[in-house]
Amino acid sequence: MQVASPVMAYPNLRQMAEILHVPKSTLSQRKLAFEPVGNEKRYRPQTVLEQALRYRRRGIDEVGEELVEHAQRVAGADVAHAVQVEVETALLILVEGEGMLDTLTREFDMLLERMQEPGHRRRMRDVFASGLTPEAAGGAAVAS
Repeated sequence: MQVASPVMAYPNLRQMAEILHVPKSTLSQRKLAFEPVGNEKRYRPQTVLEQALRYRRRGIDEVGEELVEHAQRVAGADVAHAVQVEVETALLILVEGEGMLDTLTREFDMLLERMQEPGHRRRMRDVFASGLTPEAAGGAAVAS
């Protein structure tokens, strides 16, 4: 059995705005990637979920469920299953990306704390106070 293209089940701009609880005019001002379907623009689940993270009017899981329900209404169970796979993949990518951002933020905060310790502050001040010298061929080196 062949599954119809899930692109037909992607939301258009108006539908995406309704799903996200964001004004259509807000979304239309952004240069969002879309899939052309005749004269319409359809938006992939990952694009919709990225906007859900951006505007935070609804939970990302709620938006994902709504995308699958929308696909079910407009294209049937087989296409809805294909959209569900796309939603799950996009959620993994986006949640992993947010996890990486949290990790980088924690590491940056720890680095800032270490830089505030008296020994580190003094060393940093000594390094930067002595300036840069052109000892390296073609580049600058830190004077010791």
